[in-house]
Amino acid sequence: MTDVECYDCARQERAAPAVAVCIRCGAGVCTEHAHETPVDVRRPANPGQSELPYPARHITCPVCHHAEGLDHRA
Repeated sequence: MTDVECYDCARQERAAPAVAVCIRCGAGVCTEHAHETPVDVRRPANPGQSELPYPARHITCPVCHHAEGLDHRA
């Protein structure tokens, strides 16, 4: 079994273990490069609650985080 390393660290000629995978592009990301954003979880509209009370994690690499515009939120 081979350990997965952070893609962005490897591009900088460094080695760091990946702790997550980008939800968009699938790149391995370390704790330095992982961006965690809470997202609301919704289920199909039925009578009653359609938005669940606890947010899910949305983990992205720096490139996808920027592409989604999440680094521009206030």
